[in-house]
Amino acid sequence: MARSAAPAGSGAPAVRRVLDQPRVNYSLRREVAFVVIGSLAGSIFMHASRIYADTLGGTEYYATLLVMARIVGSDLPAAGFALHIAVATCIGILTGVVLYKAFGLSLSRVHVGLAYGIAVGLAVLAGFALPVSAAVIAPAAAELAADMPGLLPPAGSVEPGAEFTDALISHLIWGAAFGMIASLLTRSFGANYRCHRCDVEFSKKTTYSAHMAHMHSGGAAPVRRILVLGGGYAGIGVLRRLQKEFEDAVDVAITVVSEDNFFLSTPLLAEMAAGHVEPRHISTPIRLFCKRARYYHASVEGVDLEARRVSIRRRLDGRPMEMGYDHLVLALGGETNYRGNRSIEEGALTIKTLEDALALRNRIISMLEGADQEEDIELQSQMTTFVVVGGGFSGVETAGVIHEFLAESARRYYRNIEPDALRVILVSAGSAILPEIGRLGGYAERKMRRRGIEILKNAKLASVDADSATLDDGTRIPAMTTVWAGGVKASSVVAALDAEHGPGGRIAVNARLQLGGHPEVYALGDCAHLIDKATGRPYPPTAQNAIRQAKVAAYNVAAAMGGRREPAEFDYESVGSMATIGGRDGVAMLFGVKVTGILAWLLWRNYYLSRLPSLEKRARVAIDWLVDMFVPSDVTRLGNIREKAGADA
Repeated sequence: MARSAAPAGSGAPAVRRVLDQPRVNYSLRREVAFVVIGSLAGSIFMHASRIYADTLGGTEYYATLLVMARIVGSDLPAAGFALHIAVATCIGILTGVVLYKAFGLSLSRVHVGLAYGIAVGLAVLAGFALPVSAAVIAPAAAELAADMPGLLPPAGSVEPGAEFTDALISHLIWGAAFGMIASLLTRSFGANYRCHRCDVEFSKKTTYSAHMAHMHSGGAAPVRRILVLGGGYAGIGVLRRLQKEFEDAVDVAITVVSEDNFFLSTPLLAEMAAGHVEPRHISTPIRLFCKRARYYHASVEGVDLEARRVSIRRRLDGRPMEMGYDHLVLALGGETNYRGNRSIEEGALTIKTLEDALALRNRIISMLEGADQEEDIELQSQMTTFVVVGGGFSGVETAGVIHEFLAESARRYYRNIEPDALRVILVSAGSAILPEIGRLGGYAERKMRRRGIEILKNAKLASVDADSATLDDGTRIPAMTTVWAGGVKASSVVAALDAEHGPGGRIAVNARLQLGGHPEVYALGDCAHLIDKATGRPYPPTAQNAIRQAKVAAYNVAAAMGGRREPAEFDYESVGSMATIGGRDGVAMLFGVKVTGILAWLLWRNYYLSRLPSLEKRARVAIDWLVDMFVPSDVTRLGNIREKAGADA
């Protein structure tokens, strides 16, 4: 017999009550900050109580401060006070991390904060204060008593246990004050109140309550819908600004759709392929950004501009869904442009996605492993020859890091491969590489040639097979690895829209980044075709343009919804361009100033380090780069990454 649903009066109200209660979340950064502030405030209360006791007589806290000052080589009581504050800060940081990571306690309730603070006070007294007093402060006090007779009470004049009692009381005062202050700060500023049903969170409980009243009190509440398609520089930039703009607007629903569930710092892909940085360190989960927005892990199938509907397909199982919108942001990024050449599409590797970079790294290592075991010189040469097609930033940087990785790895690990057998060939369709930075392209070419990279200009790739690359003039290059970095085109979804398009399928927009005839639709980044008034040429699909366009698009969406602002126009003059060329060398044009060599390389690294979306990712990449300067390249091959053109999987 089929089991019947529970009666409405039994379990359903309990479930509804649970759904109506907010899920309160906390962040490590804020929790630690509040605990540190509480620890500092508690130490001030602790000092104040001891100083007050001094005025009533019976204690020698002034002498205690002098003793602590002696520890750091000073005779000023203020130095002892500063030392105590510094110690309280360190204890606060450690306490906050332990609280968050080990116990998982929530300080949003005052009695929990008070109990935790008192417990920590007792733990610090037993585990830190008393041992330090016996091992460090007591010897320093003896020296002080010898230097300054009469400052400390005579031996035996203090009642037994009085010092312990004073320490116990002062640490209880510290713990109670620290716990209560940290709790009050957490209640006021630290909590994120998440709605279970809408999967969005609010930083204020009043906003959460207003959201519940508006959205879940019965009836169809009016909602203004903003839909962001894409999770790259443009999409995430718009998302973050819109969330701040509509933090307290409970009638605004923000949704982001991306087929990858992470934001990828694409300029660092070549660094990742060479093993200079780890894959997870240049990719950030999109859900980390989605506080006031809901995220869908899905691919976009199509956009109906007239009906204001978007068709998506869930990545997990391919389930189709549809979404409506009032304002749409097209930031789907670009796709590799094979220029209609099926041979290149099937036979060449690319450097556009995280999977591409992983596959390229695996291919390089596989070729080195095979070449090290190969006795046939001709076949070994095919394995150790790498053709990179594309004379722009991506191609040049990829060729540079491949050559650097090959040379170092062969020297350290693959003793049966002669250095002369390693070949990296850069193929450029133009008469110069890096034409975007003018004469600096010539510098890059000279330095790369000097390093051993071969450069073929005015040449195009015609076809690729398992063991060679053929150019348009008939030249056949024996090589088992060809990397295509020949440019990108707009997403196929964008290219299929019934609208005016520019080169590469990018959709034409006005200076406000709006589609003609559809002011509610905005396109930016790799999706947008917009003419730069200063140059008369289209803005290039670069990260720095996408970042600036995101600011304008978000502002204009807010202006359209608020109706009280004048919309902004995108008019941006690039501050410059940079590229690395391998071997801690680079080129940069910044504000019209030419920079080359290691300084340009450092500028490149610092700029893209600063563009990483979180402090955690910046710290991780910085550590990766620091370690990479002193540790040889890792030739571990990661398995189960799909490769093309017959390489092992």
